[in-house]
Amino acid sequence: MPQRFRHVQADFNGHVAELLGKAVNRDGLDAPATRERGDRLIEALREWSGLDGAARATQGRRPSLRRGYDVSPGGGPMPAPVPSTPLRFDEQVAAVANHVRTHFGNRSAEPVSAADVRALR
Repeated sequence: MPQRFRHVQADFNGHVAELLGKAVNRDGLDAPATRERGDRLIEALREWSGLDGAARATQGRRPSLRRGYDVSPGGGPMPAPVPSTPLRFDEQVAAVANHVRTHFGNRSAEPVSAADVRALR
């Protein structure tokens, strides 16, 4: 299924930030880091990617500011904003693969699905 680049980019950034946050929280970095530096990195990752308070890429207001809302915030009689749901990792990989397969002179007719990606991992 075609995806908006903004969604794929925001979700990719969110997942990368989540993985980096896990590495910091588990002392998985090679260079020694103080707790203060780790906390500053986590806060920077939250700002960069819209992670939640537990440093996870989830549905919410902050990620939706980057990737867009399912129902945008508005004024007056507009309905309440509905945050969009981030793509899962396999969906992101499929979206990028489909983009490459149908651009840059490529003419692939068979789309790649998230299930295809999952089967190849």
